[in-house]
Amino acid sequence: MTMSNISLQDRKIGDHAIVMGASIAGLLSARVLSDYFKNVTVIERDKLNDRPENRKGQPQAGHGHGILPSAMAILNRYFPGLGDTVNESGGVMADLGSSFIWYVLGGYRKPFESGLLLTLASRGNLEWQIRRRLLEIPNVSLLDEHRVVGLMTSEGKTGVSGVRAVNLRSNDTETGVKGELVVDALGRESGAPRWLEAMGYDAPQLNSVEVDFGCASRIYERQKGDLGGASMLVINPGPMPNLRCGLIFPIEGDRWVVTLAGWNGDHPQADDAGFLGYARSLPAPDLYDTIVDREPLTQIGVFKVPAVRRFRYDKLDSLPEGFLAVGDAVCSFNPTFGQGMASAVMQADAINTAIGQHRNIKGIGKDFFARTAKIIDVPWKLSTSGDFQFPGTRGKKPFGTDLLNAYFDRVQKATHRDVVVHEAFLKVMNLSAPPISLFKPGIVRRSLLG
Repeated sequence: MTMSNISLQDRKIGDHAIVMGASIAGLLSARVLSDYFKNVTVIERDKLNDRPENRKGQPQAGHGHGILPSAMAILNRYFPGLGDTVNESGGVMADLGSSFIWYVLGGYRKPFESGLLLTLASRGNLEWQIRRRLLEIPNVSLLDEHRVVGLMTSEGKTGVSGVRAVNLRSNDTETGVKGELVVDALGRESGAPRWLEAMGYDAPQLNSVEVDFGCASRIYERQKGDLGGASMLVINPGPMPNLRCGLIFPIEGDRWVVTLAGWNGDHPQADDAGFLGYARSLPAPDLYDTIVDREPLTQIGVFKVPAVRRFRYDKLDSLPEGFLAVGDAVCSFNPTFGQGMASAVMQADAINTAIGQHRNIKGIGKDFFARTAKIIDVPWKLSTSGDFQFPGTRGKKPFGTDLLNAYFDRVQKATHRDVVVHEAFLKVMNLSAPPISLFKPGIVRRSLLG
């Protein structure tokens, strides 16, 4: 019998599930769990108002955001019509092949109609559209302005039985919230590794790559004719020693989010003259030319990533029953590669697959983390390989990374002239095709020989 043949009531496997964190990963996890638990509670440190706004606890929210087509397909499955709703609220759906100006390694990618539509909007709007749809589900509730400070454990500490949370509205009083399943979607601030150690379990192995990445963003008015009618601009760094990149993203309200970024400590400045000077230093002039004579609408927001990290929950010999983790709580990527939200959405979707296999909570953790490790492997390898192009990046570099990067440079240059290579590259970037597809004989020949 498949899960689709089972009534919603019969599918329930528990009374209460808890999701820590109202990020996109947390919100989708709650949606998945609403089919399997009588009640689901999302606990969030920030105050969440019923309107689109950036959360205080998400310092990266003021920068450009896009949801890859592969991830939006999953979100639309759980929230039918979500993509259209975001678009109607002022977001933009842009074809990855034809709607972008994309400069890389000395030239612009050759445009073509790919059919792969990237959803572009502010992070605050994306989260609000998902959150309000989630809270329309009767058995889902939100407990905001509460900070999770630890896990509650069952007798013998064999499982998680809930969370301890501090009420930020009432003089930091602590309360316990019981639940049979707890999902950690707390992002980079997650305390789960030390909480597991306090329960007597091993902390997950940490893989870390020091990138010393920093970005600065501000918002400008979007005017007719900007970028020649294109929906987005990307200027990649390089060739070396240039460590700088720039992006222009459309958001609701006919506005642009303009983001400048650099690796290995070469960060943009947070003052007007420094911001423009950094924009002018990029390898292509398009971004600077767009903003040089335009008044900004906001101050400059800064976000820094000292290191990207991956916690290997999948390698633990034992896990407490009733504990899962998703999104940046497991793996945080360099944001310029644009695959973090897609990976998080796919991980949340894997909760559905794991529960469908087990039909109960017992044993779900090992299966779930094995599945999500495979999801994370591809974007982690792609993004860290990109980070290792820069000489100041520090960490354990996998064997063959330099050779792989040299070949990918040839692939990137081939996209200047060859739409077949461009299409193959976009499918890998969208996580809808494996990186090995770029090594098919036809793609290799086109990339190396032209």
